[in-house]
Amino acid sequence: MKAIVTKYHGPTNTKGSRISASDQDGNRVTISYDHASSHPHRDAARALLQKMNWDGVWHEGSLAHGGYVYVCETGDTVQVDRCPVCDLAFIELSGPSWGCPVHGIRAPKVNR
Repeated sequence: MKAIVTKYHGPTNTKGSRISASDQDGNRVTISYDHASSHPHRDAARALLQKMNWDGVWHEGSLAHGGYVYVCETGDTVQVDRCPVCDLAFIELSGPSWGCPVHGIRAPKVNR
C-alpha cells in the first residue's frame, strides 16, 4: 500500500514557501506554494503521482503537525477491533493476530 506525506516549508532568504510530497521509498517532489490554489498540499501530492505515473483511488487525511497524508486504496481491508476488557482499539491485518496489545485477548469476530 502506498502513502504520500506532504509538508509545508516556509520561505528562506533565497526561496519562497514550498510544499513537498514524499513516499516511504524516498520518491519526492517539491513545488512552490501556490497561494491562489484551494489546496496546495493536494497539488504537491498530485505532482508526485504524475512523476511516478501512479493512479488509483487516493484518500486524504490531515496530520497533527499540519501536513497531509494520501493513501491509495488497494482493495486490502484492515479490521479495527476493540479489546472486550479495556476497550482499546487495535488493528488486525490478514493472517495471525495477537489481539489486544495489553491483554492479548482477541476480539470476537463480527461480520462487517
